Amino acid sequence: MTTGSSVRDVLVALGFTSITDAGKNYRCRPSYRDSSSATVCSVQKENGLWYDFRENIGGNLQDLVSLCLNVDKESARKFLSDKNYEPTEIDEREEVLTTTKKYPIEWLSHLEQSSTYWASRGVSEATLNKFRGGIATTGRMYHRYVFPIFDEREAIVGFVGRDLLKLNNNNRPKWKILGEKKEFAYPYFLNKAAINKEKSVILIESLGDNLALWDSGIENTLVTFGISLGSGVVKVLLKSQPKEIIIALNNDINGNSAGNNAALEFKRELGNYFDPDTVKIKLPFKKDFGDMSREEIALWKNQI
Repeated sequence: MTTGSSVRDVLVALGFTSITDAGKNYRCRPSYRDSSSATVCSVQKENGLWYDFRENIGGNLQDLVSLCLNVDKESARKFLSDKNYEPTEIDEREEVLTTTKKYPIEWLSHLEQSSTYWASRGVSEATLNKFRGGIATTGRMYHRYVFPIFDEREAIVGFVGRDLLKLNNNNRPKWKILGEKKEFAYPYFLNKAAINKEKSVILIESLGDNLALWDSGIENTLVTFGISLGSGVVKVLLKSQPKEIIIALNNDINGNSAGNNAALEFKRELGNYFDPDTVKIKLPFKKDFGDMSREEIALWKNQI
């Protein structure tokens, strides 16, 4: 009995190189265009669904054959048939392309414009205004300074609010997030050009860190909103292909070391996609950048 070709067999036949097993997917260098990245293309092992993070294109395995060989769909189907490849039927209940919830832009008009809190933290109004936030006076974000989270096309995909009440209430967290945090790639809608120019990205934990760095003229940042590495950040890194990724999570060495341990885990995870020499850990001198002066931030930057 003849065994049919696998997705990997098809990729090899199409000229894909550097095919790496990444669990449910293969990561590889595309054959249909020049690329210095060996991980920029992701192909699902089971059904051949693929995505090119750099070009923002994807589809099924037949689409990939059409693209690689520059042929029509019928010729692509024949190619797969000749290779004895049998497509895996995709469960209709499976969401192949994730649709991120969008929020109305009109919601921003309900935010009270006040920079008092961030001014007390040393953030300039000019920097703050770039992020189009404000104080929520009602709703789930009541009395928080709220930042709208924009995607690359400037659609709102979430909100992040900093508590301003300062209550002794452990049930009211300092930061509250609405939306799919793992999908956030913030503030890429503002700094895409800066990241591409610098060929360097600084990964930081919070919006407070982001404001402190931007106020010091450092704009090639991506916020992780905690100590887990979301798919949105990874997609931007793969798309932009930086020559340097600086992990600068909170320096919690005098506490629970959460940021320090997470930095090591980030480095391990990113090692699956980038050359190890590309990924570096450079934590802030103090707990976070919000605790550092502009002079200290400049010194930190010079030591990268």
